[in-house]
Amino acid sequence: MQEYYGIILPDQDPLEQGRYKVYIPELHQSTSMNVHDGIWCRNEMNSFIGYRDVKNNPVISGSYIPLQPNMPVRVRVQHNSSSIIGIGKSNVNIPNPKKRDNYYLFGGTSDGTTIEVDEELGYLGIRFRDGLSNILMTEDSISLELNHQSGTSTKSFTSGIVIDENRIQLRTKDATFELNSSGFGFTFNDKPSSYFSMTRNNIEMYSNEGIIINAKKNASIKSNNTSITGTNKLNLGGNITNLTGFQKLAANGNQVNIEGFTTVQLKSNMHIGLESKVKTTINTVMMDTNVIGINNIYSSVFTETSNVKSISTATYSVAASTLLQDSQIVSNMGVAASVTGSLNSSTITSMQSIQMGLTTTGTMMLFDSPLTAASSLTIAQSIPSTAEYADGPVGTGTLFGVQDSRKDSPCSVLNTSLNKFKDVLKNASIVPDAIKGTSGFIK
Repeated sequence: MQEYYGIILPDQDPLEQGRYKVYIPELHQSTSMNVHDGIWCRNEMNSFIGYRDVKNNPVISGSYIPLQPNMPVRVRVQHNSSSIIGIGKSNVNIPNPKKRDNYYLFGGTSDGTTIEVDEELGYLGIRFRDGLSNILMTEDSISLELNHQSGTSTKSFTSGIVIDENRIQLRTKDATFELNSSGFGFTFNDKPSSYFSMTRNNIEMYSNEGIIINAKKNASIKSNNTSITGTNKLNLGGNITNLTGFQKLAANGNQVNIEGFTTVQLKSNMHIGLESKVKTTINTVMMDTNVIGINNIYSSVFTETSNVKSISTATYSVAASTLLQDSQIVSNMGVAASVTGSLNSSTITSMQSIQMGLTTTGTMMLFDSPLTAASSLTIAQSIPSTAEYADGPVGTGTLFGVQDSRKDSPCSVLNTSLNKFKDVLKNASIVPDAIKGTSGFIK
């Protein structure tokens, strides 16, 4: 029985028995220095086995690690059989020389897939292809991460899950969802962005463009203080629309329009007041006014024109310093009609001028632009009993104290450190000349 150092060749077993062809310098080195010859060896480094038990049932068990071409190995040659019994010498024979006692590598492949435990740092890690996908377990957290590789080495985050004692966080490349002891929330990573958050005391939603709430039957909003604001437009519509102020109902604005196709009714058990600083206009085909008690009218200038006027009263009293009355038309124009006409004409002209100014101003206030909306808001809020402005979003781009901006995950930090150290090991992983040369025989 003899033992040699050798190097595995890439040849495939022609008998399909799982054997490896091993080049042994002591036996196969030629003057041309070409490595082409070798002997077929069984791999006895693994514990994988198949056999039958006492009841003749097949049993398959154990573990298996394939050997790689150019790997230095120890070969035992005995009679007509050859076996690989161990790994040969190289400049690297420990994953981390600085952690001889605290680092465990349970398996590693040539493409960078590893299962490892570091008792000093306190983690168990499973990495696929140098960190394309990762599972990292520590004493108080579990992280799962998927990355995307662009180019030869650059890896960018795709999605991941972090679980610890206070939170569960799900992250994608563009969004973050988190459930923790404070509540849960969802947000997009770009700023500003739409988000939703729910805590023990508050629910908040914000959208860059729109929020749609739709129900087939009922939708209800109820709170002690409810504010709904349309910074540009607010539309309320319904087949039957009821607005109720249990103590007070206020409708304020630069322009307030109340319109009904058939009927508009204002009713109060106590008082209805109509007040205008400049002008009040009533246009109608018929008008009924019933005053059960007292009717008081005061005006600095009062003009009235009617084709037919009928007055029925128990007592009619007129008090005027000058009373003009025509009982006869002179030259087609009486004095009273002349004075009344001039008053009518001047009053109408003044009111039309004022109304044109009001119409121009009101039309400007109806433009759909942020500037006019802000001006209208400033004027409307100066009116007493104006509705309260709805609260703006309070979100600051954070999700329960976790910044939305991309941060290095525990997996990425560990992968960066391990890959840098792996590059150092690659530079040191050289097979000694003792194996490649003529002195490969083990005495």
